[in-house]
Amino acid sequence: MNNGDGHRLAELSLGGYRFILANASRVIALLTAAVACLVTFTDVALSGIGREDFTSSLLVMLIASYLIFFSMFDSGVTAGLESEEYTAAQKLYSEAKASVTPEEITSLREFCHRYSAEELGFRRLCYLTEHGESLDAFERFKNGEPASPRRAAVLRRAARLRAARLTPAMLLSGKGAAQKSELSTPMLSRLLSILRGLLPTTLGSLFTVSVMLTAKDGLTAEVIIEGILKLSALPMIALKGYRAGFLHSRDTLSAWNTLRSRLLRQFKGDFLKERGQD
Repeated sequence: MNNGDGHRLAELSLGGYRFILANASRVIALLTAAVACLVTFTDVALSGIGREDFTSSLLVMLIASYLIFFSMFDSGVTAGLESEEYTAAQKLYSEAKASVTPEEITSLREFCHRYSAEELGFRRLCYLTEHGESLDAFERFKNGEPASPRRAAVLRRAARLRAARLTPAMLLSGKGAAQKSELSTPMLSRLLSILRGLLPTTLGSLFTVSVMLTAKDGLTAEVIIEGILKLSALPMIALKGYRAGFLHSRDTLSAWNTLRSRLLRQFKGDFLKERGQD
């Protein structure tokens, strides 16, 4: 298969993803309407919460919903990584990251420290202004000037604001490392990630091993409608999980890469020029 065929397949695949997202709300609305129609022609009663069959049915639905949501979330994330928005943001970020040389890491560390301090000052100023206070009043309060209980609460809240953590590792690593230090070993975070990934499988395995099935007697129309009503939530959960995963990649991860690109360009521009290293 040549490159043209590969591109066409990718476009068709992306078109399918977009079709699902664009029509997810309609599908959910149609399913809801269909279930409502079924229920309209039956007598509805709520079963007791303490009943054994209620507990087992609830457990089945919870585990099924959990597995379906996160499975479809992962599928949505994968689809979102192929979106135009993410691809464009990733390209800009890769170019910005490649422009940083090893000799500039020390300067980048200083840039991160200064940016965090300035960002904290901006958030604190916005908070104080929002509550009718000023930086001068904040500094006087820190130096021991008395204040009314209401003002003191506001000023103490401003003092508790902390700087956002920003490190060269977060700007230069693939998806933004979450380690507390640039030199933190990735083995622990990798292990935790694997355990989180295995959690749905573990719960599903425990359930499937322990469950015992018996055929229902008298499979009437009422029983069938009841089953359809219970299962109708699963397609909705699947669509919501898929949509959440797709938007996570397309919007959240794209915005994160765009922000890192801008910070790296700011570092390569104004910061290094200010230090005479351009």
